[in-house]
Amino acid sequence: MTAKVDIRRSGVPKDASASIKETMSENDRAVDFEHWISSEEKFAFKGILNNIGGASEVLDKEQVKDGVIVASPSKEHPNYFFQWIRDAALTVRSLIYAFE
Repeated sequence: MTAKVDIRRSGVPKDASASIKETMSENDRAVDFEHWISSEEKFAFKGILNNIGGASEVLDKEQVKDGVIVASPSKEHPNYFFQWIRDAALTVRSLIYAFE
């Protein structure tokens, strides 16, 4: 049996969200959110690097030259293996801010 999921509740089953909200204090929610932000930051940064030739763990070095930023390593379902200049520029800007 599968539980219904309300995506606005970050993956918490819809039926459980009310009881969780009642039992968690504001401080607990803040700590939980900070933990999520910390782990998401690492996950997102790795995702950014995986879209950059030469820094990626998933891109084929024969197909993507060093420094090229692709929209996604995905080539099927859906195929986002191309480059958007605007998105590449935003990615570079984000990396500059991250390393400043």
